[in-house]
Amino acid sequence: MKAAATDRPRKRGSRGPTPAGDVSLRDVAAQAGVSPATVSRVFSGNASVQDETRRKVLKAADELGYVVNGLAKAMLGTAPRILVLIASELNCPEFTELAAGAEQVAHDNGSCLALALTHGDPAVEQAIIERMRQRRPVGVLLATAGTNPYNITAMRAYAEALKAVGATLVLCGQTPMADAPDLHCVGVDRAEITRALVHHLYEGGHRRIALLGAGDHAAGRQSLAGYKQGLNELGLAFDANLARAVRDDVESGQLEALLARSRPNPPSAFICRSDQIALGVYRVARDSRLSIPDQFAIAGFGDSFFGREVDPALTTVRVPYAQVGEQAATIALQRLDDQDTDAPSSVAIAGEIIPRPSTRAEAVRF
Repeated sequence: MKAAATDRPRKRGSRGPTPAGDVSLRDVAAQAGVSPATVSRVFSGNASVQDETRRKVLKAADELGYVVNGLAKAMLGTAPRILVLIASELNCPEFTELAAGAEQVAHDNGSCLALALTHGDPAVEQAIIERMRQRRPVGVLLATAGTNPYNITAMRAYAEALKAVGATLVLCGQTPMADAPDLHCVGVDRAEITRALVHHLYEGGHRRIALLGAGDHAAGRQSLAGYKQGLNELGLAFDANLARAVRDDVESGQLEALLARSRPNPPSAFICRSDQIALGVYRVARDSRLSIPDQFAIAGFGDSFFGREVDPALTTVRVPYAQVGEQAATIALQRLDDQDTDAPSSVAIAGEIIPRPSTRAEAVRF
């Protein structure tokens, strides 16, 4: 019985997959009817090789046992392909829910879910996308927006690079973008939930309502649109000074709330893009000795754990992250090998307002 390739030392300076037994790159070339140089280009991922030639080489390698790690089978479509979830960090329950939803859909469809972390570094994110492209996954679910809006130009470049190897990019947590309909997105309907929050605060008696979360990105523009719609429906005037672009952190929320309170006719209620921003507004209320919610109503987004621990507890928007993961995985898998070209490219998921004492009102689902 011949020793497996993994049991023998490789020659110094050799390239490409380790052959099984005595099968060589030249054997694969002969089997496929091409030159050894062409085989080498196929295994190095060279995009210049024609698809038909690539298939012949991979089929020959698989038949001869040259590639022993399953990559050729995956590239041929004869083995399960992985679905990749790229995230910034692991330390949040939202990610856990999203991953669980995606994993279930992958499992149900005979695929498996792999995880990669960027730690918030765009360069690492780009490097991961390139490595994943070489491994030809069925799709990549990108959930790394964090505190920054998605860069549409970069996302389009990722999508094209992945599409070239038969993979689909889906942005998780990103509301479908009117200015980028070619990008597959799954996220909460920011416009509708913001409109609902305006009504929610109005019912609590507030007439000067600020939005901390507008901005020149998809989520910010959609939030602003819903904010304006809600004000218009209630006969309230829009004041551009009350619609602020804010970084997604406590300190920025505190600063913007202070600026808003320093203006004539200040707001008595704040809609915040995240619970972190809302916590900054809490600090302003505390330092100014303003009563929540009678003088200072606050609503957040994300249903974070500390929103239930602050006093009074924070009204927030609960996002069904498991559903986000499920829908994102479904889009990627439905587009495998163009089997379902009519699959929805983007999905807007409804959020749920969770009323707590920071606003005093009844819950409404939208």
